[in-house]
Amino acid sequence: MNQELSNIIENQYPYPIAVEFRRLLTPEYSKPGTMRLHKILEVTENTAHFLALLTVCELRELVERKQLTISDAYSKEFPGRITRTSMGKWIALLRDSLALVQASGQETFVRELPEFFLKKSNAPAPAQEAFNKLTSLRNNLAHPTQELTTHDYLQACNKAEELLEVILKELHFITGYHMLHIEDVSVEYHRWSPPVWNHSVADAAGHNSAFKELAIQFNELMYTPSAFISRRSNDTAVSGTQTNALSIEPLILRSSEGSGKIKDIFLYQDIDLKKCDVSYKPCDKGGAFSLSSSEKYTELIQGFIYMLKPFLPEKEAGQLIAGISGKDQKNSLLEGVL
Repeated sequence: MNQELSNIIENQYPYPIAVEFRRLLTPEYSKPGTMRLHKILEVTENTAHFLALLTVCELRELVERKQLTISDAYSKEFPGRITRTSMGKWIALLRDSLALVQASGQETFVRELPEFFLKKSNAPAPAQEAFNKLTSLRNNLAHPTQELTTHDYLQACNKAEELLEVILKELHFITGYHMLHIEDVSVEYHRWSPPVWNHSVADAAGHNSAFKELAIQFNELMYTPSAFISRRSNDTAVSGTQTNALSIEPLILRSSEGSGKIKDIFLYQDIDLKKCDVSYKPCDKGGAFSLSSSEKYTELIQGFIYMLKPFLPEKEAGQLIAGISGKDQKNSLLEGVL
């Protein structure tokens, strides 16, 4: 893979993508073959996973502003897309979500996202074609028609790396955006001047989990803690108001409540209706994490339902809400959200 591109991905792409890509560059996965091939596929899935969640957040924002209506076809498929998730499902969710945005004629906050995946004619863009080929390759490896040789794995590894490079090169525009997490907030309120809100913000860019800390003054109070995307090219997006940012919680959040007890970025992974829970995938060493184990269960589950309810058919929405909220004491937590 191109060294210059590798350096940019490793140091400037959003943390959920960069940290998995960094593992691909370690000696353990340096030799072309089975191990490197599987890691390339993991990087591909993580990239699709992050982008799919980001796009759902984009849709939710457009729905909230009444600029987009969710189609019946999208709602019908949505429950299956977000349960028992896989690389193929993340790619399908990304495709369907961006197709809905493109059909509406509305602009996403991350402006380049629709054309990254879909041409204006609704035909697959190079990135989508690469994702599709990698999905087929992964399926063929999982269900081979004949026994695969070392040479087969070597060829597959080289092809997969070429396709991943296409995706990550096409995604270069993502370096024009911050992925930020507000850690803390304080206020300066002098007698003769308006209040100034001082926010402590972590910039989740690159593979290093010791995120760069930014001290930013906002003219109004922003949700704390919270995760959001802002444009690097627009100073007001970082130092202005919430309207200049895209909220990505609770589908993507930062927490130290995982089993590893280490602060990490977590991506929504799945819903278990039987256990009435929502599970997340750690990007690094945060360990297993689910909403049921969080001290912030109330606010997270409210945010989760608020985020996803518009995408579901009425029947499935009721089943989903009943499942993840439980039958007894937790129902009271959802008043005002349902």
